[in-house]
Amino acid sequence: MSKRKREIVSLVEAEGLQVVSIGLNGRTHYELAVRAADGRERKFTTSLTPSDRKSNLAFRTDVRKFVRGVY
Repeated sequence: MSKRKREIVSLVEAEGLQVVSIGLNGRTHYELAVRAADGRERKFTTSLTPSDRKSNLAFRTDVRKFVRGVY
């Protein structure tokens, strides 16, 4: 598993979510399917490289909103 993939998985798991699947969406993005403790599922897409700082922050924000039940 690549370093970037481990970072993404650890961020998601730190929020209490379970990673159902992770794969490539095209050539430049990861697509994750995650499940919350209450059974809700959602897909997230994030950049393959960590160089896009705003994208990383937006991904983390989206994950946290999902945990809180905003989505």
